[in-house]
Amino acid sequence: MGVADRLPDGWRDWLQWNEACDQDSGTPGVEAEMLRTDAGRALGFTRVIARRND
Repeated sequence: MGVADRLPDGWRDWLQWNEACDQDSGTPGVEAEMLRTDAGRALGFTRVIARRND
């Protein structure tokens, strides 16, 4: 048995991670711009929880 759902505002966490990586590398990435443009309409984080039956 398992469950999957979309994390509320998960795209913001993804964006924050991308911006930190871009700042660290010194090069702007297209992924952060893509996330800002989408603003959570289609992109985000999904949480999946499963249980193994023994």
